[in-house]
Amino acid sequence: MEERVENKINRGEEPELGKLVGEFNVVLDSCLRRNDKVSGRSKPITPEVLAYIEQAFCSDEPMARGVSSRTEVQISPIEGRFVQLILMMAKAKKVLEIGTMHGYSSAWILSALPQDGVLTTIEKSPDAYAKALQNIGDDPRVDLVNQDATEFLPTLAAGLYDAIFIDGNKAGYPFYLNHAARLLKPGGVLMADDALLFAELWLNCNSAELSSMQKGVAEFNLELAKSRFFQGLTLPMLHGMAIAIRSDEPC
Repeated sequence: MEERVENKINRGEEPELGKLVGEFNVVLDSCLRRNDKVSGRSKPITPEVLAYIEQAFCSDEPMARGVSSRTEVQISPIEGRFVQLILMMAKAKKVLEIGTMHGYSSAWILSALPQDGVLTTIEKSPDAYAKALQNIGDDPRVDLVNQDATEFLPTLAAGLYDAIFIDGNKAGYPFYLNHAARLLKPGGVLMADDALLFAELWLNCNSAELSSMQKGVAEFNLELAKSRFFQGLTLPMLHGMAIAIRSDEPC
């Protein structure tokens, strides 16, 4: 049964809703039954279920609307849909993105903004900036900045943004968080991808670069959890997604 659902998804077919729901329930039940229990908890959700969610809820992803070159280091379609929905619920008009890459996450953000919305997105790499310019540069709502975020963020005025999405250099996450507190309006939304930094992969890594990244993300989570400027939570979504609301507390 699981194989049939996966094959349908891979072929891009659209089975009848009732049949798809029925088959999904069988898949989910099978996944739950075969998971070994550890301290009363199941193993992570299976690729079959993730494929089902993408098929059911992410059909309007930017790849289908002309944005090419989603890389493995960018957000997944499920995370993109999550960001889109949060921005729509927040009725965000002015958004700051730290880490454009090729513009895949930017396209999800833009899909949530009104016609008079503005996305300021920062990318340090000239090559990634050039690719992003091809993908999203034609949208008049985009202000694409080719600069290091550590240099650009201090130049921005306080209280400018309804939402900020962070997916840049992981070692810089604490720096970005400090500026997010200054740049967000009260009630503004903060989201940060990779907030668990692929913890299962880096656990025993001795690389100095990865250790710096791990330290940055760990410090980010600690500061977010105790910050008087935010009420937030890091969700175990794929590689971790932090989400928080800016309080009324002045900087």
